[in-house]
Amino acid sequence: MKSAIAIFAHPDDAELTCFGTLALLHSLDYRIIVAIVTDGLEAVNGNDVADRIEEAEEASRMMGFRLIRGRLPDGDLHFGNTLIKRVEGWFAEFEPAIIITHYLDPDHVDHQDHFVLAHAVLNVAQRRPEYDLLLEAEPSRGSRSFAPNLFVNVSRFAAQKRAAIACHKSQIHKHYFRPEHVDLRSRWWAEASGAREICGEDGVAIEAFRIVRSSIMSEAAAFGFRRGERA
Repeated sequence: MKSAIAIFAHPDDAELTCFGTLALLHSLDYRIIVAIVTDGLEAVNGNDVADRIEEAEEASRMMGFRLIRGRLPDGDLHFGNTLIKRVEGWFAEFEPAIIITHYLDPDHVDHQDHFVLAHAVLNVAQRRPEYDLLLEAEPSRGSRSFAPNLFVNVSRFAAQKRAAIACHKSQIHKHYFRPEHVDLRSRWWAEASGAREICGEDGVAIEAFRIVRSSIMSEAAAFGFRRGERA
């Protein structure tokens, strides 16, 4: 069985950006690992610390994914040996065919942990030839510089994704957790990519990615479509 690993800095990062795609891969018999490098404790009050982990565990459990934790300091990730070794260890353990992580924003306007982790994941993955597909996900808050070239129709799994996001009750006050915000981003990419026209229906749910590396003959990219393609 092939594996796909989503490596993100905090609980909820994967849910917001790629849980639909992970669900699609799961339906194609991929083993799905969701790796959170920190426990996201800077985003909660002291009494709610345990909630973030429980929320992430519930979200992954309901989707049939495995959640693993890096337990590194939230808000203070550093590009260096500790982080690199953690990423290398996960790659060695799970031997993923597909890797999804944060977008490496060239303007550094994203959360500092997102930028540092993306740098580390790309550093490790680009030095090894065995990974079929390496993707950067759209930042949950959006980005002016993000220019995706892979669009995944996750309409079948949109309701499950919304339910997984709703597990993160400690973060629901943030605007980008609201269902209308998630749906708006999805509809935007459906229009911008031509997915609505290709699929011939309204309400198409799209997740957008930037391909960093893809094997020329990789079957892994077949679940999505690139800009300009037509069915």
